Amino acid sequence: MLLKKHYRRLLCSKTYQVKIKGLVIDEAHTIKIWGSTFRDSLERIGEVRSLLPSSVPVMALTATATHQLRLDLSRIIGLKNPVMIVQPPCKPNLMYKVGNFVSIEANFTPVLDNLRRERAAYSRTIIYCRTMDDCANLYLFFERGLGRDFTEPPGAPNISKFRLVDMFTSCTEMAVKNQIVTAFTTESNLRIVCATVAFGMGVDCANVRVIIHFGAPDDLESYIQETGRAGRDNLPSQAILFPKKNAMRFVNREMRAYCYNYSDCRRNLLFINMEGYKRELHSVPPDSCCDICQSNNEH
Repeated sequence: MLLKKHYRRLLCSKTYQVKIKGLVIDEAHTIKIWGSTFRDSLERIGEVRSLLPSSVPVMALTATATHQLRLDLSRIIGLKNPVMIVQPPCKPNLMYKVGNFVSIEANFTPVLDNLRRERAAYSRTIIYCRTMDDCANLYLFFERGLGRDFTEPPGAPNISKFRLVDMFTSCTEMAVKNQIVTAFTTESNLRIVCATVAFGMGVDCANVRVIIHFGAPDDLESYIQETGRAGRDNLPSQAILFPKKNAMRFVNREMRAYCYNYSDCRRNLLFINMEGYKRELHSVPPDSCCDICQSNNEH
C-alpha cells in the first residue's frame, strides 16, 4: 500500500513526517522468503524506510532468523548497526517426529478414529497441506469417514459452527475464515483444521497440541514457524511430519536432510543454524525431544 504514489505523498507530508513515531515490521522473515517469490513489494520495504526521517526508529521482529537472514533483512530494510535481541525458537515442550507417508487412509485413519471416539475432547490439531488439492482431499476423507459424527452434536447441520473438522485455504470465503479463526482461538467444538500456509500467521491459539505436516514445507525456517504454533501454553505438544516423495523436489537441501535423517537428533538439525541456539544449553530429555532420541534411549 505504501508503495503507491498517493500513500507515499501522504507519508511524506509534513504532518506524518512530524508525528510518525516508528516503523515496526512484524514477521520480518517474510520480506526475504515471500519478497523473492510472489510478493515482490515486500523486498521494497527499504523504500518506505527511506521516506521517513532518519531519527525515526525501526524495529523488525521474527521468530526464525538465521545469521544470514538477519544480514539480508538489515540490508533490505536499511538497518545500520541495529541492536540485536536474540532468543532461539526451540521450544522444550515440543517433540518432533517424522513418519513415512503411505496414503491419506493409512496415515490419517488413526486420527479419524481417535476424533470419533474423543470428539470435542480431542486435542486441537492443525494439519498443514502443501496444496489446496491435498487439503480438500484430506477434508473430504474426514467428512466421509465420520459421516453424521462429523458435527457436534452428531447429525447437526454440516456448517462451520458445528464441524469438528474444517478447511482453511486462500480460497475460503472471508466469513468462513473469520469463523474458523474465532472457533479455533476460543472454546468451541472445532478440533482439527486442514489448512494451507494461509492459516496460522497472526492466529494465536494457546492450546494447539499437535501440528501435522502432510508434505514437507519448502525450508526449515517455514517448518519451525508452522510447528511453533503448537504448545504456546507450554504444555507438551507434538510436531509430526509425513514427507511426500513426489513433492520433495520442491524443498531445499536442509529440509530434505531433515526428512531423510534416521540417526541424528531432529531438534539439533532444526535449530543448529538459528542464532542463540546451543545444543548443550537447549537440550531436553530424550523422551520429549524427538523420535530418534526417544528410540536411542529405549535401546
